[in-house]
Amino acid sequence: MTQTCKNNFSKPVPIPQSVFDPTKYGRPTSQPSHVFSGPRPVVANSLTPPPATTHTEVSAPHSLLHPVEVNPETTAPAASIVYATCPTLPTSPVENSTPPAITSTVHTARPVPRLAENVNTSGLKFSAWPVAETRARAPSQKRTVILSGLPPSASLADLSGICAKTGVIERFEFKDNGKALVHFIDQQQADQFLARTANGLEYKKKVIFVDPSNHVDVLSGRIREAIERGARRIIRIVGIEDIKQLKMALKELEPSTDLGLLQNKSEDQVLHEMAVSFGAFDVQLAAVRKNAAGYKEGRMVFGKIDTAMRAYNAMRQLVVTEGCNITFGDDPCET
Repeated sequence: MTQTCKNNFSKPVPIPQSVFDPTKYGRPTSQPSHVFSGPRPVVANSLTPPPATTHTEVSAPHSLLHPVEVNPETTAPAASIVYATCPTLPTSPVENSTPPAITSTVHTARPVPRLAENVNTSGLKFSAWPVAETRARAPSQKRTVILSGLPPSASLADLSGICAKTGVIERFEFKDNGKALVHFIDQQQADQFLARTANGLEYKKKVIFVDPSNHVDVLSGRIREAIERGARRIIRIVGIEDIKQLKMALKELEPSTDLGLLQNKSEDQVLHEMAVSFGAFDVQLAAVRKNAAGYKEGRMVFGKIDTAMRAYNAMRQLVVTEGCNITFGDDPCET
């Protein structure tokens, strides 16, 4: 039978009936097969023994899970078809015997860790879980002292004068009603200051009362380590050339600075502007003087060691002052 269809030229074109060739896309040596219309093959398993017939293995090029379509005239009966995944069973079952069970066990080798040649693995036996090593931590201390009776105009310079020759101050902190807190670096220095001022002290013709604080404080590890390396509230800048260098350093710290506004300012004022950039309310003093060796030295005194640490790190990174010697100075309150 011939079917026809119309093309673009409206002429009938015969379409031949195609015949499927199973060897066209299969293996070159495979034989043509036809659809088997008989009963479906029975899969041999451990519960149903196979029939006592001659078994013929049939290759399944396209699948190992489905039965192969065979020609009943040229191949064995459907009952004798054996799947490729089933083991070969004896042709005749033995009486009073249990057919072997089909088992499939896959053994995979465990990966062996590769260790370096210099690693010693002998004696790796633990009787208990390892315990993390404890880190040393600063003890909690009452290192704060309360100053009361201060005038409203009291400044950081006044607090330093009151606490002169008492010890290293970690920070000053102003409170309301003429009070301020003085935080020493340890409780020992705070106790010594309290013992000296048990009856109060006089400063600028005013009586200042000194009381202990019940606040228990722990000095942070970062500040404690910096104090052990010599960090204090004062920064020394030795080797300043002139005011132009200070102006360029301020411009590098604060790019928005207008150099035109600094024309009539002194070295002390420019250095004070630099100190204010690290903390507007933490600046106690900023001045430029000549030291005993004849070099210009700038000093910035802050109310907190933390602010002085930020100023120290920033000043050492400036390009303009890379020829200067920048270090921490002694605390003005230190004995």
